[in-house]
Amino acid sequence: LMYVGKAGARDVITNILLLTNGGTLFSTGDVFIGRGYVSGGTSNNAYNNLAYIVGGAYGDSTWNLGGTNMSIGSSLSTGNWLEVYSGGIVSNINVLAVGFDVNRASNGVMLQGGTLRTAYAIVDHGSLFMRGKAGSDFSIGTLNVTNSGGQPGTLAVEFAGGGVDPIKVSGTATFASGCYISPSVPAGFRNAWISSTILTASGGINNQGLMLDPAADS
Repeated sequence: LMYVGKAGARDVITNILLLTNGGTLFSTGDVFIGRGYVSGGTSNNAYNNLAYIVGGAYGDSTWNLGGTNMSIGSSLSTGNWLEVYSGGIVSNINVLAVGFDVNRASNGVMLQGGTLRTAYAIVDHGSLFMRGKAGSDFSIGTLNVTNSGGQPGTLAVEFAGGGVDPIKVSGTATFASGCYISPSVPAGFRNAWISSTILTASGGINNQGLMLDPAADS
């Protein structure tokens, strides 16, 4: 197993993994970015733990999960993120779980020009976040966005010049009732959202009640 921030006898805050300048990382066990600790009467949190994957002068930087699983924000976890930028590649994930455990919030995956490929993704109490038209490649076999405990999974997009790179699902995308789509537009890109495709799903979309984020509609 690999941990980027694991709570134990105390809280854990701001551990950072940076893969850049053509670096390569291969995982042989499951990966946790921000994992809290709950045992008996003891509970401690994992806050603001981050993994940054970005290319550089020496080429693309690649994190190969080797068919293992990645969890971002589990147990008592808040503000844990995987961020993949131009020249960064995260591939060969079996199951990507964002915020999938108890008492977790504001965890997510953000792509801005990078590549991420996973066979299955489940999002609950967390976000998939695409920023602008940056050449991102977010490819998912099956996507399941859920809503447990009144804290819904969110599909977040920030429109910029040319719109946004869509998330590509080769199978089915399912959105539970009450899940959010949360758009934003930076200053100077007022009309960038026009004719933008946010998500494609070759196997169809099972929409059980996807909603516009009330914060974006205010």
